[in-house]
Amino acid sequence: VDNLELGDEQVILDENELAEGHEFFAVGFREVSPDGRYLAYGTEHAGDEKFTLRVKDLQTGELLAEKIPDTGYDLCWFQDSGSVLYVVLDDAHRPYRVFRHRLGEDAADGSATFGLNIIPHTWTVTALGDLTIGQAVNIEIDVLARYLERMQERLSHTA
Repeated sequence: VDNLELGDEQVILDENELAEGHEFFAVGFREVSPDGRYLAYGTEHAGDEKFTLRVKDLQTGELLAEKIPDTGYDLCWFQDSGSVLYVVLDDAHRPYRVFRHRLGEDAADGSATFGLNIIPHTWTVTALGDLTIGQAVNIEIDVLARYLERMQERLSHTA
């Protein structure tokens, strides 16, 4: 592309700064809101892959009060950039519930959108019953993602 002008480089998440003073540091996810104003990201310091969700205002550079622990690897923004859907993990590090959080509200007031439970029949007809707590389980993520997309569309029309 000819005559493409790029602006100055802007660091929106300084991982070196966030890792300072910690023996271990990881970013599990980072997602800019649809309007480009906010960055939601998850960090952890223990190596247990349970992330703390934080939101940064990219216009001011300030962190919002949101600090939600024990989240999984992903989240998704609502189209209005005012809410996120995030997954909470159970004690065995499995996706347990999906919550909706509206920016500026107390995280404890998040509304559970749906839970993910395995029915007893599944335990008897699959190898899941042979697993022990802490072993990895592969869930059909694309089915869950499609469900989340449909849920987000429905919720964004009612918000």
